[in-house]
Amino acid sequence: MAAVPGPYTLEMWERLPRDGNRYELLDGQLVVTPLASPIHQTLVARLVMAIGPYLETHHLGQVWPGIDFHAGPSTVLEPDVAVGLGETARSLRSWKEFDRPALAVEILSPGSARYDRGPKRERYLARGCEYWIVDPDARAVERWVPGASEPSIHRASVAWQPDASIEALTIDVGGLFRDLL
Repeated sequence: MAAVPGPYTLEMWERLPRDGNRYELLDGQLVVTPLASPIHQTLVARLVMAIGPYLETHHLGQVWPGIDFHAGPSTVLEPDVAVGLGETARSLRSWKEFDRPALAVEILSPGSARYDRGPKRERYLARGCEYWIVDPDARAVERWVPGASEPSIHRASVAWQPDASIEALTIDVGGLFRDLL
């Protein structure tokens, strides 16, 4: 991940090319990440495939890979996986309409850890999002919930329960990494 001197505005960010790089805006600082690795993209796909049917079955919302989450006038984040809850999430026409993810997930890479574990985590938690960091090297999921001072670490399974009246979704963490490393 490379930080480009700024400040950048939302208007400048909107004019950036769609060239396969990830462009995020953190308090006016442009953060550029190159195209993700096959392992990274496989983990994103596996998470979307695990979360999607749960949301559909219970009519809870929508899951997306790589959205533009507008977290302030000079901050646009692109979580690897994001979940929106409610009918509004299923009928969005623009990411600017999206208030916040109920769940945001980042897959760590050597260049992204500093941002994923620092300012991006802070922004998500401040907005009331549950935040997962998937660490391919540790083969684990760090689960952050708003108000917690540290994450819970999951190596066997991780559960997510956006609605207390519905059984939690449990994801096999070992299965996420199977045949990848």
